[in-house]
Amino acid sequence: MSGRSLKRIDRTVLQKMTSLTALNLSDNQLRLFPSCVELTALRHLDVSENCLNSLEFVENMPELEDLRVEGNGLKVGSYNFVFLHPAKLTNCACCLLERERERERPI
Repeated sequence: MSGRSLKRIDRTVLQKMTSLTALNLSDNQLRLFPSCVELTALRHLDVSENCLNSLEFVENMPELEDLRVEGNGLKVGSYNFVFLHPAKLTNCACCLLERERERERPI
């Protein structure tokens, strides 16, 4: 479902995908991801290049190992990984572009 200009994901569709292990929603226009959906088998999630402003939805993904969120415009400090399951998450691509841009600005 990558690159389809999706603006939202229907919660009821995701709830039916209980055995889903990989989901690629990259390069869309998602602002929100349904946080009440429990994707308990999901191991790989790519939501890079969207418009997400929060990662709270990840707390319902206990088996998640690979998370890609770069290119969402997330602000420094919006990455709250306390709710993640650190024993499982082994690969997280989180590029803090905003921090780099701030360093490049002339004073």
